[in-house]
Amino acid sequence: MKKNILIHSIAFAPDGVSTAYLYNDLVLGFKNRGYDVSVLTSTPHYNITKESLEEQPLQKKFFGLL
Repeated sequence: MKKNILIHSIAFAPDGVSTAYLYNDLVLGFKNRGYDVSVLTSTPHYNITKESLEEQPLQKKFFGLL
């Protein structure tokens, strides 16, 4: 059975700030070790690029409230 992790952060990829990169690296590390990781974040608002949005699109949940 996989262990679950929930990360709640205002900054996450595709935001282009150091905190977003750190959280992204943490999530990838946990996933590589067999964890099921969910991230709850806001829409990107720091140093956004079109390429980063295309690489990692966001998914709306609960009628767009999340």
